[in-house]
This record gives sequence, C-alpha cells and structure tokens, in this order.
Amino acid sequence: MERIVEQYRLVSNEESCAGVCGLRCYPDGRVIGKNKVGHDYTILDCTSIEYRFWYKYEGDRAEVFRTEILKQYPFPEFEGERFCPEALVWNRIASNYTLHYFWGKVYFCDYLEDGLTAKITKVRMESPQASILYYSELLAMDIPFWEKCKAAINYWRFFCCLLPKSRRTNIPIKYFCFFPIGFFFHVKDKRKVYASTNYK
Repeated sequence: MERIVEQYRLVSNEESCAGVCGLRCYPDGRVIGKNKVGHDYTILDCTSIEYRFWYKYEGDRAEVFRTEILKQYPFPEFEGERFCPEALVWNRIASNYTLHYFWGKVYFCDYLEDGLTAKITKVRMESPQASILYYSELLAMDIPFWEKCKAAINYWRFFCCLLPKSRRTNIPIKYFCFFPIGFFFHVKDKRKVYASTNYK
C-alpha cells in the first residue's frame, strides 16, 4: 500500500490519469507476465490499450483506479452470465484516461489448478454475450492489425455459443471473413470442454 500511495501522489493532480498500476508476482517474487519486445520501464504513463497492444506487456497487473472514475464505467451485466472480462472496462477507461505504470511489486498471488485462469475458455463460453462485446469493442480501438484479426476470430469463436434469445453485438462486415476460423476454434473448444467434463 505504501508503494501505491507513493506513486499515486505523483499523479494525483492529473485529471487525465485514472490511477496507478504496479506488478503482480508469484509467492517466490517472480513477476507475472512478460514483455514481447524487450521494452523496459521504471515509470510509464500511457493508456492500458497502449500498454498491452503497443508496448506488448502480457500477464496480470495490479491496477488501482480512482473511485470516481471507476464508478463512471460499471461492468455490464447479462442475464444468465456470471463473467465479464475486466479488460472490457479497462479498455473503456483507456478511451479517456491514462494509467501511471510503475515497476514495483505490490501484489503477490498464486493460481489454482482449477481456478478462473485455468478454465478461462469454458468461462467465456458460458458468458458469450460479455465475451463478444469485449471483442467487438476491441475491433474499434487503435490496436495493431494482427491483434484485430485475433479479436475478430475470438468474436466468432464465442458468438457460436450464443443462445437464440441472447443479446447480439454487431461488428463491421469486413470481419465476417474470419467466421470460418472462429467456428473452427469453437468446435475445438467444445470438444475440449466435453472431454474434460467426461473425464471428471
């Protein structure tokens, strides 16, 4: 908490900054995630979109948002669904605000073998409306072309999980060509989840 407060004081007067973000680590101190392009930083002020898709940092981080800003972006709710990607809200915040990223360990955690991360595909399949909303909004953001291709594939991948009366989110027609690939992954997901369920 002391590290978080110390960093927040540096940006507390900046209206364009939504909060601060430190590192999550395993119990042994190893940082969770990595950087694909070898970029390194002590302090980095940018949006979460830039951090993930342009600076290419992967893995969970410890985001700490100003309460008044977080209240402006409530998590959408869908009847019958129990999961919404937090990145959906982080991305919406990124459309108007930056985050103050600092290279400091503030959150120690571990991952369970049967936890949320381990079964994230099944979780997304069971919450398809939230999943396709996330990917549809990602397609409208300033991210690399290849990342948009992956978002389009994943959109169709979970679109195929929708029930007849589910709320549908539309995407531009130019991304319809990714449907066959998305459907392929959908079939693959169903086989994997089915096999896992039968095994248990």
